[in-house]
Amino acid sequence: MVRGAGRRSADDLAWLAVGAAQPALDAVYSSYAAARRELVDKDLRRRAQLAGELAVARWLLHGVTSDDSAVVDDAVQMLTDLDAAVAGATW
Repeated sequence: MVRGAGRRSADDLAWLAVGAAQPALDAVYSSYAAARRELVDKDLRRRAQLAGELAVARWLLHGVTSDDSAVVDDAVQMLTDLDAAVAGATW
């Protein structure tokens, strides 16, 4: 694998990892793995999830720094949904 390519893959899937329903996400990962020329990255799902969680935090920061209450409200709701989704999850 090209150095850094795995990170880009996780970044590509980040928003899906935190926003898509599990059946849709499973289908995306399966299709993504089938289309890759490199070996399947066993940690891709975990890194995509983390990248997505960090993207939500960046969205909140953007809303705060730009004084955009709609973006802040959106990010807060996304974080609330994320908290509910990961409650009790083990890594």
